[in-house]
Amino acid sequence: MKTNIFAIAVVVVLVCGCGENSERRMERFKREAQASQLASCSNAVVGLRGIVRASIDDMGNNPAQWTGEAVVEFVNVRGGVERTNLPFYFRQQAGGLDNTAHVVAFVDEKKMYNETIRELQRPKWKGERNE
Repeated sequence: MKTNIFAIAVVVVLVCGCGENSERRMERFKREAQASQLASCSNAVVGLRGIVRASIDDMGNNPAQWTGEAVVEFVNVRGGVERTNLPFYFRQQAGGLDNTAHVVAFVDEKKMYNETIRELQRPKWKGERNE
């Protein structure tokens, strides 16, 4: 009887992540951030051809302060291949079926919008080509 109770307690600790120390939790958060960033690239870009480079600045202990960037290639409407930069921010979400916190990546659309507006407002000089 005591063995069954001990086995149940071990399963509960493993499932809820209660036995996870802070170092292992941060390692898991970093793995989740990478996986979520790659999935977000796929979801955010129509005609995605490939991810050229993806990076995450995860130096702090708070995932809400992490940022990331990805360079992706996509097929444009004329069939050519173009590249674009995707900025990311990360959030820690609690709960779920396993009642454990997880890290999720989001494309920073506000940053993309601000960069587009800044580029459109930049003065063009005679002879300069738009790329």
